[in-house]
Amino acid sequence: MTRVFVLILCPTRELASQIAAETNVLLRYHDGIGMQTLKRPESNPCQVCTLDEAGHLLDLGFRKDIEKIVECLPRQRQSLLFTATLPKEVRRVSQLVLQKDHIFVDTVGLGSVETHAKVKQSCFVAPHELHFQIVHQLLMEHISESPDYKVWCYGFLDSNVWLVLKRLILVTSDVSACGMNYPDVTLVIQVCIPSDREQYIHHLGRTGREGKEGRGILLLAPLEEYFLDELKDLPVEKFPSLQLDQDTKLKIDNSMTKIDTSIKESAFHAWLGYYNSIRETGRDKTTLVEQANKFCESIDSLEDGFERHTWHKNTKVGRNLEHGKATW
Repeated sequence: MTRVFVLILCPTRELASQIAAETNVLLRYHDGIGMQTLKRPESNPCQVCTLDEAGHLLDLGFRKDIEKIVECLPRQRQSLLFTATLPKEVRRVSQLVLQKDHIFVDTVGLGSVETHAKVKQSCFVAPHELHFQIVHQLLMEHISESPDYKVWCYGFLDSNVWLVLKRLILVTSDVSACGMNYPDVTLVIQVCIPSDREQYIHHLGRTGREGKEGRGILLLAPLEEYFLDELKDLPVEKFPSLQLDQDTKLKIDNSMTKIDTSIKESAFHAWLGYYNSIRETGRDKTTLVEQANKFCESIDSLEDGFERHTWHKNTKVGRNLEHGKATW
C-alpha cells in the first residue's frame, strides 16, 4: 500500500490537478527515501499537511471533513495553511490545523499595495435583460486591438491549453476559478453579485499579477447595488449604463431562442437558488421571485412556455424557497 508523506487539501478538482502538475515537477529528481527509514515503518508517516485556498474549503462546507482528517494525522507534523483573505472562520480553523505557536507570514508586506488596490476597477449597474449585451460590448471593446480571439467554455478546456494559447476568453464558474493560476489575464468580468467581499477580491486577483496591468469589471443588477457599500475602501469607479447597439441586442435575442429549454430551466433554478442563499436578496421572497421572472425574460425562457412563477409560502415554489431549495 502506498504511504502518504504529504497531504494537500484544496477545494476543487481543477486546483488539485494544477497542484499535482507542480508536485510532479518538484518530485522528478527526488532521490527517494533512505533504506534505514524503510526499516522503521510508521503506521501513519504523514509529515506535512497543507490546506490551500482555506477560505474556499470552508465556503464549500468542508469544515467537518477537515476536522476528521486532522484527527487522523500525527501530532508531530508540519502544517501549512494558504489563504488570500483571513475571515474569522479561517482563523478558527487555523487553530485546529496549526500549532499554537504557528508563524503568520504576510506575503504582501507592510506598506505594500495589494493587487486588488492596484487593478483598475469599474462597476456597471443595469437590469438583467441588458447583461448579455453589456458583456458582449465590454468584450468587443477589450479585444478590439486583437480581433483574432477564441471563446472557450471551461468544461472543454484543458488548463494547460490556457498557458500556451493567446487571445482567449475563458467563461468559468466560481468553483473552477478558485485558486487557479491563469497567467497574463488582462480583464476579469464578474457578472452578478459575489457572495461576499472576499469572493470579489479572489476573482479580481486573477488579473494584475506579477506587476502586470489588469482591469476588473463588476456588473450588477439594481437589486444588487447595495453590495458597493462593501467595496467603499477599494478604487471601484461606478459608470452609467453603456450606449448599447440595438442590432446587437436583436442578434443576442435571436441566439437565445436557439438554446435548449432544459438549459434555460437549469439556469433559472441556479439563479434562484444562489440569490435565495444570500441574506440581503433572499429576505424578500416576493421580490426575489419577481426578479427571477425578469431573469427568465432575459434568457427568453418565457417565450418557450416556461412558467412564470409567483411566491406564496403554501405553493411549491414558496415551500422550496423557505427550505433553501431551488427545484420544484
